[in-house]
Amino acid sequence: MQSVLGDMIIHFSDDHAEALNEFFYAIALRKLRLTNNGLHECIKLLENQLDYKSTDSILKGIIEFIKENVLVIQDIESKFNDLPNNKASSIS
Repeated sequence: MQSVLGDMIIHFSDDHAEALNEFFYAIALRKLRLTNNGLHECIKLLENQLDYKSTDSILKGIIEFIKENVLVIQDIESKFNDLPNNKASSIS
């Protein structure tokens, strides 16, 4: 699915990408899923497209919704905050 979206994103300015809104809408509704990393990469690729940057479209609103409500931004450090603060040398 990531490859299909990526291909449409690369061809954002032509008819090949006509279903892009629908795919991202399905992701926003959580009817279609990608891995968190795959979704992040697709959004990054889309945001780098000149035609996407220069137009105001419903897709931008969908992408912002996905970034705020669907995409999980992981803070690696916070995953380790709950671990005990023991050092390896203190283990007997």
